[in-house]
Amino acid sequence: MDHKFDTKIFVIDESLQGQKFESLTLRHPGTAKPAQFLLSDNKLYEIMTFNEKNRSWFIDDSVASNGLIYMPMPFDPLYIAISYLMNCDSKKVEPLDYVLVDEEFPETKKLMSLIDMKALSKVAEQVGPEDLNAFKYNEEKVLEWLKKKCLIVVEALKKSNVRTGQNVTSQTFVNVTDTVDENSYLSTAHGIVSEYITSDLSTKLATFMNIQLESKSNNGTKRKSLVDLENSINKKSRLEEDIKLEKIPETKDDKKAKQKNEKLAKAATGSKNIMSFFTKK
Repeated sequence: MDHKFDTKIFVIDESLQGQKFESLTLRHPGTAKPAQFLLSDNKLYEIMTFNEKNRSWFIDDSVASNGLIYMPMPFDPLYIAISYLMNCDSKKVEPLDYVLVDEEFPETKKLMSLIDMKALSKVAEQVGPEDLNAFKYNEEKVLEWLKKKCLIVVEALKKSNVRTGQNVTSQTFVNVTDTVDENSYLSTAHGIVSEYITSDLSTKLATFMNIQLESKSNNGTKRKSLVDLENSINKKSRLEEDIKLEKIPETKDDKKAKQKNEKLAKAATGSKNIMSFFTKK
């Protein structure tokens, strides 16, 4: 049997090379749909994918039609724990190993060995004896924890000099404003974190942090699964093409510079921002 079409290309961090991975199918905390994760050395990794249409891989003498690039990224299992605690009866307290029972996703119970109980106390209220590991969902703690996650993302965006808001698709070759207001960073960070929580909790988080969301397309409130990968890429491409590039006032002194920018813009028509290629498996 020829397995060339089952070939997948993974790009992993050097520190993970040589490690054994176990594939897990878990309920995604944001969409409640099946999602693929990897388990290695008591650490959980989310499988992210990089995709571009009409791409294949030449491997030795064979061709792999699956042109995706798979990348395992560290994932905090508390996001999944929060989603299960939210669905518990508020009048009933159960040990965590009972909370993480999911008949549709039996591998969820493996998260028990990954979740640190002290860390869990940051998003839930511990009830009863410590060795019982019984927790009750605490929304105030969850919002505070999610706020810290957003601020970490903001710092990462700034450190990497990632543009946000209206400038995100035109940073390659078009003159844009160098300064981006703090709300734009917060809105982008909120959208990224919101990929892993429910829409209702996402809205509460925005209110809690006093974030003025720029638009639904920018803050990530609409989540997409790998099943809808191609549609997701196409929609993002159309969205970027619809965004008009900032116009540069024409004068005699900068006429030549403007013409050069216009040629660059024309040459780049149809190109997409690098972030638009990434999605979750």
